Amino acid sequence: ARAMDPRQSVLGLQASGVDGVSAVEATIEQMAEKYLDEVRAVQPRGPYLLAGYSGGGVIAFEMARRLQAAGEQIGVLAFIDTFHPQMPVPRINLFTRLERLRREGSSYVRDALDRRRKSVQDDRDWRRLEKHLAAGEPIPLALRELHLIRNFLRAASAYLPKPWPGNSSRAPTARRR
Repeated sequence: ARAMDPRQSVLGLQASGVDGVSAVEATIEQMAEKYLDEVRAVQPRGPYLLAGYSGGGVIAFEMARRLQAAGEQIGVLAFIDTFHPQMPVPRINLFTRLERLRREGSSYVRDALDRRRKSVQDDRDWRRLEKHLAAGEPIPLALRELHLIRNFLRAASAYLPKPWPGNSSRAPTARRR
């Protein structure tokens, strides 16, 4: 951001549902279309400079693909810690778990118990969330992040990215000092 021209405008997009009331889009394509409506209201023509963090990179990719298909120019499409939505989840077998236990000792056990406790809490929260959704009630603040994450993961798992003929040059990754 410090390297950008100070006159360069930046538009941040907020996910639907963050307020606990508005409906969330069910697919990556619907998310991209909604965000494109918001972007075009501010900047009707390209070139567009798009970036997305984590799951937002998947949506930025779909936005770039749609913009280019509509004849618009994409100046930048940047991904920040973004995953491919069809990337397989690594399976952890017993040997891997035993090796980590040997290497990490009691901290591995403590972390595993914490992950399990978090999973049980998320399942309990999900059941609470479903009750609010079924009743058409606003989603309590404590459950909104879970709602958005689960909705995005469901949408991303069904998303099949189509090819985008953009430039695929890769910037160097940041290094910690």
